[in-house]
Amino acid sequence: MAGGGSVRIQRLQQLIKERVAEAALFEIKDPRLGFLTITKVKLARDLTVATVFYSVLGHEGQRNRTHEALEAARGHFQREVGKVMQTRLTPKLEFRYDQSVEGMIRVHKILDDVSKDAKKREAAAGGASATPPESEAPEADEDEEVRDEDSDDEEAESEDEDDEVDDDDSDEDEDEDEDEDEEEDDDDAEGEDPADRA
Repeated sequence: MAGGGSVRIQRLQQLIKERVAEAALFEIKDPRLGFLTITKVKLARDLTVATVFYSVLGHEGQRNRTHEALEAARGHFQREVGKVMQTRLTPKLEFRYDQSVEGMIRVHKILDDVSKDAKKREAAAGGASATPPESEAPEADEDEEVRDEDSDDEEAESEDEDDEVDDDDSDEDEDEDEDEDEEEDDDDAEGEDPADRA
């Protein structure tokens, strides 16, 4: 029985919520009524009282004016709720601003701010740790190639110098050998007997 009663209460709460929202949107012409949303309804088990929770966009002054408009139209809401409920008793309606909605809005705003700050920090950290441009790397290779070419040129020059030194030494040795041969011929010529020459 308790479960069946709970289902009935939930069904009646939904009926009250839909009918009050419809009447506030299409039937109440009070200019004080702001952009209103009926968030939930709590109905007493004995059906004597139904608390209607609402939220409204705007500052505190707008909320106060909306509450005054709802209270002024209470009789109209009461009659319309009685028609859809079709119960022996029609609950007395009480309107209450839903503080939980405002709290959820604040929480969402805080979460959004935290998310934005985290993204900014990640972007800043990513920029600081970025690797240097790839164009700098080839410059080092070019320097190494230039150094290699210089070393090759130096080795070739040293080899040429060694070859020149060897050539000079061989020329000097040949000149010395020729001088010695000439001296020996002169000595032989001086040692011959004049008679032998005759």
